[in-house]
Amino acid sequence: MDQAQQAQYDSLTTGKMLSALFCIIIGIVMLMSKDEAISYLAIESNLESTTGKIDHLDSHKHGVDIRVSYIFATTSGDEIKGESKILKTGAISYIQGDEVNIVYSTWFPTFNEAVTAHGQNQGNVYIFLFSLLGIVTSGFHFFKCSLIQLKITRESDLQRYQKS
Repeated sequence: MDQAQQAQYDSLTTGKMLSALFCIIIGIVMLMSKDEAISYLAIESNLESTTGKIDHLDSHKHGVDIRVSYIFATTSGDEIKGESKILKTGAISYIQGDEVNIVYSTWFPTFNEAVTAHGQNQGNVYIFLFSLLGIVTSGFHFFKCSLIQLKITRESDLQRYQKS
């Protein structure tokens, strides 16, 4: 392999390593947003709203959000328990036994949230989708670099074979 080919090969190796590192980092970000994003998309697929009764309230140990547990009835008459994490900044003063507005998917009633929490999760969908796009793009770049490296290696082997 001559110096120009070796330099290109090394550059492609660096590109592959950066692509792999980017995939790992963006994958972690994607995993952190997936639960809220999937829940948001499932609810938006066939949205139904109702009111539920607050069963239990928990405050996060750092005081950032409130976990609201509630019970509500679907349009088919099923009674379902659910819970939502609501940021304290967007939270109305909730009291146990009060009514809370709930949105849920009629296809998947286990995907349900308080209306306040549902609005707060919309950003997670964008994070999830852009992360997915980043992983696909980075993976494409990784395999493209790998194919070019393979081509360089084959050309180098062919040149060595012809010289001998």
